[in-house]
Amino acid sequence: LDDGEVAEDGSPPGGWPTPVETRTSFKFFRDATLVRYDGELNKANVELEDLNNCEVLLLDVTSQVTIDRCKDCRILIGPTDGSVFIRDSTSCMISLACHQLRTRATTHCDLFVHTLGPIVETSSGIRFERWNVWYPGQARHFANAKLDPLVNNWNDVYDFNTGDAAVPLPHWSTMPANEFLRWEVKFGGPHAARMDSNAPENAAEGFLTPEHLAAELEETVVEPPEKSTYAAERQPIGKRLLDGKWVPIYEEEEMAAKPALAAKPAAAKPAANAEFERELMRVAAHAGWQAEVDGFVQKHGPSFARGDGAADKAIQQALHDLYAAKLDSQLEETLGDLDVDAEAFLQKLLTAEGEFVPAAARTLLQARAMEGFEAFVELMKGGYRSEDGCGSTPVSAPTDPLRPGLVAA
Repeated sequence: LDDGEVAEDGSPPGGWPTPVETRTSFKFFRDATLVRYDGELNKANVELEDLNNCEVLLLDVTSQVTIDRCKDCRILIGPTDGSVFIRDSTSCMISLACHQLRTRATTHCDLFVHTLGPIVETSSGIRFERWNVWYPGQARHFANAKLDPLVNNWNDVYDFNTGDAAVPLPHWSTMPANEFLRWEVKFGGPHAARMDSNAPENAAEGFLTPEHLAAELEETVVEPPEKSTYAAERQPIGKRLLDGKWVPIYEEEEMAAKPALAAKPAAAKPAANAEFERELMRVAAHAGWQAEVDGFVQKHGPSFARGDGAADKAIQQALHDLYAAKLDSQLEETLGDLDVDAEAFLQKLLTAEGEFVPAAARTLLQARAMEGFEAFVELMKGGYRSEDGCGSTPVSAPTDPLRPGLVAA
């Protein structure tokens, strides 16, 4: 084949890449059925990449799932206690239960979801419906992922590109109820009995109407192996910084507990830090930086102050990402205007010790170090500075009448 030509089967020059499979990822598969059973993922992060005409069943709890460049696939993602990201994919049917769902550059996909509120970005032809899957052990997985089966904002969609003519319409829509498809997964084969249960269940069945429950049923039977390759692996559910090292955490109790830290004598503030504080204040006082930060706070502050509900946090997290990207760019421009060595400045910002001047430190650290989502919410709820540069001033902005609580663009 000449450069750029595609074979009759759609393969690129040189043929399809060799499929790659790990415990937590499937890449470059075609025309395959790919399964992970209960106990094999253990809240791991999972990656599905470059799949074509595949059926994927993740019948366990995950922490995060990313779906990239998948085409003509049918995918079942069991309860996820974090986010599911769908990017650069097309013509897929995806059933998923998660706290946050985001699509980007994705087209013509049917999504059957149980979530706190989907977010679409530069996507078109996305259709949403309620969670449609029955499989054994699902109620336990919902509980393990901290998903409330009684809360499903499947059609409360936030569209980043509302009014953007560059993205083909419709960006998203709800699926007609008469096109709803029930999907039931059962275990078969000689080793089905080793599974804890073989009674399919839908933990969120209460959201389905009689019309949904009478819809066409499609059954999938998968055959568990005699012994799982992965079940013996105990995976950490997180990590924490302890004595300067990242330590894996395996139990939720350990994650929630705060380790006792030995008291350290107060140290004198290094002279270099005092100089850096002055530099921080100089950057924070720059007109371009203040305009960017003030503009964002004025526009989006009410979205952070409006509540602590799950749906609110989904929107707050999306704005968090936008805020970081905008200030990333503005910080580099500001440092250039002030003739400050950007590389040295950012290195000091991330590694310096001691207490920084509050107004400058809180603003700049959020831009590059990102102290954490909760700190960011607190920052946005109260503004970022007062007239004297040391406190915080609440902000206000008009709300969007079409989406109460969300600020008008």
